[in-house]
Amino acid sequence: MLYLKNSKGNTTGSCGAVAAGLRFFYTHVVENPIPFDYRIRRKNGKLLRCSVKEDIWKLINATQHLKHRLILMTAYSAGLRAMEVATVKPDHIDSKNMLIKVEHAKGAKSAIRFSPPGF
Repeated sequence: MLYLKNSKGNTTGSCGAVAAGLRFFYTHVVENPIPFDYRIRRKNGKLLRCSVKEDIWKLINATQHLKHRLILMTAYSAGLRAMEVATVKPDHIDSKNMLIKVEHAKGAKSAIRFSPPGF
């Protein structure tokens, strides 16, 4: 693993993939304890600059259709992906508890998202 990382210059992601393959080999093929311990340490990357509230309001208010504005506000406040927004139905929204049930989320999972009050 050190050779891959230091000499060959592989990224942490590719080293992690090799480690996963070795883990599988030792666990399922050889059926022996894994002779190494590899943990991925990723550098703290910078987060993308979040848009200013005024810019977000301009985007939401760019549409005159109330339904479209509601969809944009819900997607932004709950942090939904485009496909998650497309699959949300009215019965998935629990406005009393401020929850949205998201079916077919990323990775074919289901999730419940909290939508904070206000904006």
